Amino acid sequence: MSVTLVYGQASVKKGSEAIGSSKLTDSLKMVALREIALRYPLLRQGGISTEFAGKQDLKSDLYGNRVLESKVQISRIRTYVNIPVAEIGKNLISSSLGLVQQKISLSDINGESSVVQGAKMVIKENTFNFRLGVTRASTLFDKPVVYSVSALAITNEHFSYIRMNYMGLAALTLKRTADRSSSVGVVVVVGPSAPLPVLPYYNAWRKFSNSLELFVDLPSRISIRKQLSEKSFLSFGTEMTGTLAFLNLNVPALPQQNIFTTLDLKTRPSYEYRLSKYVVLGASGGLLSPLQSRVFEKSAPSKDYFIENRLKAAPYVNFSISVLPFFKAL
Repeated sequence: MSVTLVYGQASVKKGSEAIGSSKLTDSLKMVALREIALRYPLLRQGGISTEFAGKQDLKSDLYGNRVLESKVQISRIRTYVNIPVAEIGKNLISSSLGLVQQKISLSDINGESSVVQGAKMVIKENTFNFRLGVTRASTLFDKPVVYSVSALAITNEHFSYIRMNYMGLAALTLKRTADRSSSVGVVVVVGPSAPLPVLPYYNAWRKFSNSLELFVDLPSRISIRKQLSEKSFLSFGTEMTGTLAFLNLNVPALPQQNIFTTLDLKTRPSYEYRLSKYVVLGASGGLLSPLQSRVFEKSAPSKDYFIENRLKAAPYVNFSISVLPFFKAL
């Protein structure tokens, strides 16, 4: 998304006044960016979250044949930091670092003997990711437009294998006022992990007179948000999230080094409290509905999976602490 700030014009005659005006402009931009980051967590400087899901019924099919049934419980710890690199004209170069730690616990295992014997009761996997991107603000049909390209590298805790994905985004602003905005565009994803190479993009935000806000970010989330006080916010909505982990199997005749991916739908209320100027505490919980869970060889595209998992919905909770932007450019 792009942010455009408009300030009143002023005549500056002295160097010291120019410096003061520049500092004031930068300060106003940071205040506005922190307010936007309160609404869009992905724009925050960094954060850490811990998520626990209840036990789910798991049924695993190998090449379409049922080979495993069990109970599974998954917990995840996510950390990330967004780092601005440089601002050159209308181009902003940025990067991010992230870590996802997953713990998968199996119980009540039944199924084909070779698969059951090779199944681990507890699986712990750490996945690191690094992103480098360039964003450019321009105009198209006399309307603001944002172009963005990025490269994402994902690796395991041993750094023994790197999987690359590339993404491009073009978003055209349709409307932007003090209480509403909307934009449309297209997302192009190039890489073996991409479920679809091209996705339509739609973003809309509306603030009503009663401090209620509506967010529509398709295809990822729909949410409403209510400001309870100067520092606290309550939201309710549905969000689509995904994870990727490198997985070693100890089952004869199957690939040993693989990738395990999930796609989930989370429906929940969430509460955030602004502890200080920069720090935000969060808690959420609701229903975790698995949409897709697959295992495929590490060098293969995701469509060439050999294990498909079927999981039932389960309750979950999430606790987080995040930091609002404090670098000059983000």
